[in-house]
Amino acid sequence: SAKEKADRIKEAAGQEDLNSYTLLVHSLKSTSAAIGAERIREAAFALEKAGKENNRELVRKDTPGLLQEYLTLQEKLSKILAET
Repeated sequence: SAKEKADRIKEAAGQEDLNSYTLLVHSLKSTSAAIGAERIREAAFALEKAGKENNRELVRKDTPGLLQEYLTLQEKLSKILAET
């Protein structure tokens, strides 16, 4: 589901659908906070704010980094869970 969520965020950003983008990034922020992924939570918080403020430049610039970090974390967690 992480890959699907990342794809949906990327698609919303690419289409400049900031309403959907903001909701998706908000969800990512909440999930990240729940598991203690503070850097992702902080980045998602900033991008949620950018979406609400219609800051398309920041959304375009920072979304790829957020998604890369998110998918990297998901990969690490998957490996840990597979070992248990």
